[in-house]
Amino acid sequence: LKGPQVLLKAAALLRTRRPEIDLRLTILGALSGNKDFNLRQLIADAGLDDVVTHLPPVSAAELASWFRAADVVVMPSYSESFGLVAIEAQACGTPVVGTRVGGLSRAICHGRTGLLVDGHHASDWADALEAMYDDPDTRADMGRAAAIRAENLGWNRTAAITLETYHAAVEQHLGHLVPAVPAP
Repeated sequence: LKGPQVLLKAAALLRTRRPEIDLRLTILGALSGNKDFNLRQLIADAGLDDVVTHLPPVSAAELASWFRAADVVVMPSYSESFGLVAIEAQACGTPVVGTRVGGLSRAICHGRTGLLVDGHHASDWADALEAMYDDPDTRADMGRAAAIRAENLGWNRTAAITLETYHAAVEQHLGHLVPAVPAP
């Protein structure tokens, strides 16, 4: 998880705003990113000991099961080069709420396969999570759209697009070459 403090502050705010929501957070694996956090302390400080479960890293098959079981996957990243976790979650039919940064901006279609949040203000993240909770039909529609979109972002498709791009670049480069003039 990148940006755990953002998620936990947002969850605490949402819990205060909407105590009727049976909020459950499962954090899988180790924290990532360049910030050093004591996750247990962050959870305790947010008053979410009874809401958060933190599990060690799991296998790819188990991860897919967790993604399918989730209502939403949350990625409050500060940077993201490709957004692979978002694409994996979407492939499992789960919408993703992520920061509008790097690869997440391309991996998530705002309003269609999930939501993009600008910045890291807890209130903005709580708003996004609340919106997902309040509209289960839209959330389900997003999950279906996410699975379809993820099919188009799979490795085979990505490799084919990359190869097409390289071929086009080579052809364009060759078209700009000036034929050699024979020596007299």
